Amino acid sequence: MITDQQYARVVIVGYKDRVSANAACAELRKKAGFADAFVRPLT
Repeated sequence: MITDQQYARVVIVGYKDRVSANAACAELRKKAGFADAFVRPLT
């Protein structure tokens, strides 16, 4: 996790596809401080 004054970057791997990652992200967005979470493929 990388943090600065305004953002925290968290990389979580292990989802079999983007649909699974989006579903997990939707649950994460329900938690305080994660409303702006999004899924992005690693390059």
